[in-house]
Amino acid sequence: MLYNDYKDLGEMNRDFGDKPRGRNDESKRGGLEVIVRRNDVEKAMRILKKKMANEGVLRDLKRKECYEKPSAKRRRQRAEAVSRWRKKQRQLKEEW
Repeated sequence: MLYNDYKDLGEMNRDFGDKPRGRNDESKRGGLEVIVRRNDVEKAMRILKKKMANEGVLRDLKRKECYEKPSAKRRRQRAEAVSRWRKKQRQLKEEW
């Protein structure tokens, strides 16, 4: 049943809450946000670029520019996993 059907029946399904969840629902958007203070747009742009680099947004966009063969994708994913594992080992070693 659709949201309107529940509304017509006078009962509300608990899964829907107060309103139907749409595509542009703010709770589902997980975008990066930068606040511009004192009209300092240049500083806000630097902060945005740093956040995008930390999130890996640009890396993902560059990777998706063209087709990646499945074998190359597996190689890349394995290399990323190895680097994550090595990073975790370094962090564990530093704790000792």
